[in-house]
Amino acid sequence: MTSAVYAALTDPSEFGACVRPQPVEPALPAPPADLHAALLKAVGTCGDAVFCLSGGLDSSLLLALALEAGLRPRAATLVFNQPDAETERARLVARTLGVPLAEVTVHASELPAALEPATRAARTVVYNGRAVTKFLFWQKLGAKDAVSGVGADEVFIGQPAKLACNPGEPPPFLQRRRAECAEGAKLLREPAVFAEPACPGNCLRWAQRLLWRVETLPGTIAVECDTAAGAGVRVLLPYIEASVRAWADARPVSDLCQGDIGKLPLRKLAEGRLPGEVLQAPKQPVLAQPQPGPAHEAWCAALASVLTPERLAPLRVVEPAAVAACLARFAETADGTLDRVLLKLSSLVVLRESYGEAAWHASS
Repeated sequence: MTSAVYAALTDPSEFGACVRPQPVEPALPAPPADLHAALLKAVGTCGDAVFCLSGGLDSSLLLALALEAGLRPRAATLVFNQPDAETERARLVARTLGVPLAEVTVHASELPAALEPATRAARTVVYNGRAVTKFLFWQKLGAKDAVSGVGADEVFIGQPAKLACNPGEPPPFLQRRRAECAEGAKLLREPAVFAEPACPGNCLRWAQRLLWRVETLPGTIAVECDTAAGAGVRVLLPYIEASVRAWADARPVSDLCQGDIGKLPLRKLAEGRLPGEVLQAPKQPVLAQPQPGPAHEAWCAALASVLTPERLAPLRVVEPAAVAACLARFAETADGTLDRVLLKLSSLVVLRESYGEAAWHASS
């Protein structure tokens, strides 16, 4: 099993350096004086796009601001298997704002058939079923343009505990990957990656900028947009508009978060606009851990169809027998760690076949 795990965990595409070129981030403009006005302007350009409503603060605030901007928005929420607490909050927001809400259901049984097309659309290594689920959501959405709240956490320091670190050390979200990813270790030793050196007063800001430069641009945001593009949908991201990022970047960290509570400016804007349940809603895992049953069996079969000896051979660093052992173990246990490793390996196979070895090496 060692070779299979090593091949999955040490690949540079852990940080999105896959077939997608690294983005060049332009300089930020002068920050606007008023965040409310900056967000209203960003949302006001969304036209008749469908607002993706998760039931959380970020997407709900965008929907409320769309009404203030004079739009007549409609919303859609992703339901995985069956409605849950987030679905209920999305319904509450839609009722409170008087906006029609479409519930787009994606069943676990649909994920296996979409594994390969979703990976090709994402153009980077897929870690769990989220990218596959979102790809199916975009396919079912029935719209050409969609508005997403992705990016608010990264711009406004959401989840501060995830970013907290000691001076000169990487934050936890990267620290756990340093041992896994050689490319990540190289980036962490490269001073040019950081906007400024770490010191006791700016650890969160340092970690936030590191998250933005190393992980978010090539990973989270790009996957959101690319899986949508693969389904014919364009995603609009108001929270990462240059003027909005400039406003947040110019504020002291204490204005953006306190203790473990982040995104304070967005929470203040949401007061009186959104139900209190939404302002206090905790972060929820996107997908539950794999569970034994028919859907898991189909998922195992889909992974096995990609991870055959013939398709693994071009990678040249993976032992097919070790992968087969991983697949057998995963079929028995539905272990989440094995799911992550096997899915990453399958991504490497699909992406190499789809984009060619030359493109792979040129980008990574």
